[in-house]
Amino acid sequence: MGVLKYMNLKIKESEVQRQILIYLEYSKDLVPIFWRQNAGAIKTENRYVKLGKAGVSDIIGILWDGRFLAIEVKTPQRRKNVSPAQEEFLNGVNKAGGVGFVATDINDVKDKLNELKKRSLK
Repeated sequence: MGVLKYMNLKIKESEVQRQILIYLEYSKDLVPIFWRQNAGAIKTENRYVKLGKAGVSDIIGILWDGRFLAIEVKTPQRRKNVSPAQEEFLNGVNKAGGVGFVATDINDVKDKLNELKKRSLK
């Protein structure tokens, strides 16, 4: 259980994302390519422009073995607040042979990557 979960602190999703991105910077052997995927919409003059596909995970990457990685970031308090579009995206990634999951802190990511690495060594 992560420290943030244990202490039940209220933390912003952007802070959880930042912590995970920092962790991934030091885990290039497991996730050599990754980025934060912006989504939503912005207004330009008199119209809105969509950024990305609805439901795309917050962090996208490529694992050491070439599989696609999708991490949907939520705060510990909002872990169950995955939208239908986000759930559909994660399910699609997993069905296609990639790895998609919800993370509420770096420990979720660390645990998942360690589990994947152990499975690959068998």
